[in-house]
Amino acid sequence: MASYNFDHPDSLDFDLCFEVLKKLLNKEDAEIPIYNFSKHAREKEWEKVKPSDIILFEGILALHDPVRKYFF
Repeated sequence: MASYNFDHPDSLDFDLCFEVLKKLLNKEDAEIPIYNFSKHAREKEWEKVKPSDIILFEGILALHDPVRKYFF
């Protein structure tokens, strides 16, 4: 079993998150990685996400990134 702290900000890819949200807000398609929780790693495949009129971005660390928290 991997000992990884998913509650720590370092566990998130804020750069990728920012780029995906930026694309979706600009009404562009985006791709997100598929995560395998049993392997504690990303799969090779990515999932296409279409933009929508409503975007929910939530989570305990969603606004942690001090550099970009005021972008939205």
